[in-house]
Parts: sequence; structure tokens; C-alpha cells
Amino acid sequence: MKGARIMDCCKWAQGSEQLRAYHDEEWGRPVHEDQKLFEALSLEIFQAGLSWAIVLKKRAALTTSFFDWRIEKVALMQLADIQKMMHDPAVIRYRKKIEAIRHNARLVLAIQASYGSFDQYIWSFVKQTPIIHDIEDARAIPAETELSNVISQELKAKGFQFVGAKTVYAFMQAVGLVDDHENLCKMKRLE
Repeated sequence: MKGARIMDCCKWAQGSEQLRAYHDEEWGRPVHEDQKLFEALSLEIFQAGLSWAIVLKKRAALTTSFFDWRIEKVALMQLADIQKMMHDPAVIRYRKKIEAIRHNARLVLAIQASYGSFDQYIWSFVKQTPIIHDIEDARAIPAETELSNVISQELKAKGFQFVGAKTVYAFMQAVGLVDDHENLCKMKRLE
């Protein structure tokens, strides 16, 4: 690796300016705000079965429809709010996922009551310290790990929906629980 050239971004983010901006400004950076953690988990739930580029294109409309990801407001969503989303082509119209986001918001509130914050709960799985993976090539990035399976099972035991191990691993990457930037990416943490 000595003498290798630093890349501007990971290979997966080279497809568009929107992907690149997400990579440079968000992906893999540690997030500790409950509202942002809830948003990231919700967006990853929507991403399952779709490309991340589609989710990013629909993100602004999803944010508006989900009350700027204010957990308390999402938890109180009514049937009329869900029906409105189902008729809005600007959002991802997958009713079961929309209902799951509302359901999961209620569970995040319960976690906050039990653990003090969703942040404290979710970061406890990595002992409050990001796991930095040695990623020489993007093909080495796993789709899921033993830890994402553990977190997935814990969330499911609490009643969360649409939180399979792959979705949880993408969430872990998004919020910086793990750093899966390629080793030559300029964003790689070098601790």
C-alpha cells in the first residue's frame, strides 16, 4: 500500500454527485443525536430492495412526510398521514414500511425511557467506539456481520420491524458504528 494514491471517495460513491455528497458529508461519521439515528435507521429500512440513490432522491420528501424525523410526532402519526404518503409520488410508497417507521418510533421512545437515549442504547453495542475495518477493496465490505445479526435480533426482540441483519449493517455504516471506507479513501479514519 506504500506509495498508493489516496482516492477522493470510496468506489460506491463515484456514481453521482448526490452519492458523493452523502459519502463526504455523512456516511461513516459517528452520529449521536437520537433524531438523526432514527432518520438513518428509517432511511435504511426504505433502502432495502432499492438503490441508495433512489432513497437519496426521495429523502427530502420523506423528511417532510415524517415531520423532520421528530420521533414523538412520527409515533403519533394517524391513518390520514399514512394515506397522504401513499398518494404522494415524491416519497417511497411502501405502506408496510411507512407503518413500520411509525411503529419503530414508538419503540425508540420506549428505549429512550429505559436507557436515557437511543444513542446510549445503540452505541453500547460497540462500547461507544467505532469499529474501523481494514477495507482494501470495496468488494471486501460485508453485507452483514455477526454484530449486525446480534443487533438485529435485539431490535426484533424489542418489537422493531424491517430490521434484518443487512439493514442493520447498512445503518451501522451510515451512523459510524463501523468505518467501512476503503483504506485509500480520504475519509478513512486512521486511528
